[in-house]
Amino acid sequence: MNLTQLALAMGITLGSSGAYSQENNSLARILEGDSSEVNSFQSSSSLDYILAASDVFPARDYLPETGDIIAQRSTSLQSKFIEEVTHSSYTHMGIVVVKYDGAYVLEAVGPVKYTKLNDWINRGYQGRYTVVRVNPDLGIDLNGVVKDAERSLGKPYDFLFGQDDKKIYCSELVQKSFEEGGIALGEWQEFSQFLKNSSPQVNSEIKRRWGKVPDKQKVVTPASIINSPFVSVVYTDF
Repeated sequence: MNLTQLALAMGITLGSSGAYSQENNSLARILEGDSSEVNSFQSSSSLDYILAASDVFPARDYLPETGDIIAQRSTSLQSKFIEEVTHSSYTHMGIVVVKYDGAYVLEAVGPVKYTKLNDWINRGYQGRYTVVRVNPDLGIDLNGVVKDAERSLGKPYDFLFGQDDKKIYCSELVQKSFEEGGIALGEWQEFSQFLKNSSPQVNSEIKRRWGKVPDKQKVVTPASIINSPFVSVVYTDF
């Protein structure tokens, strides 16, 4: 997101005059690149917000909104296993949350935590990602979804992809939080569905983790959520 988009998001029209306060006119000129206005700018809190946001919001054509779902191809060994099992390059995801000091991703990565959006993006393969947004006509309380997800803060990562709530994995956090909000975005699928023609490496890892194939265990994948009929893609360079 560039500074012009950020200004518009704050309700400021760049190059405006007369109809806006002196403070907003100064802010508009700062956003347009006039550094001489910084000393005369009246609201340090607003200026701090702008300068901070310019660093932590992605400098791309994506304007973050709370409740957005962001997915990437992670570079971790765990994500390599997920990619081979699910046959999808979407191996990690989280929920975008916009705060006063910028945008963050609430993610289950061991433990569940907040990560600055730019840090999250840069951690992925080639910095590429996809963002989907729930259809607004569904009337989902996205702040409520975030509050439910925050109840899992600090929980460890679930390497066995169980459905209990003692541990949790990335797409499970997203799925369950939105289910609490009234909608099932992804599909819970039996583990056995993903194991057709699986590689010897995958079979070996399954044996190491579970001892035997957890055929009937149900999991929800990042790809299932990204491809949900209840969301629309708002940004992708994937």
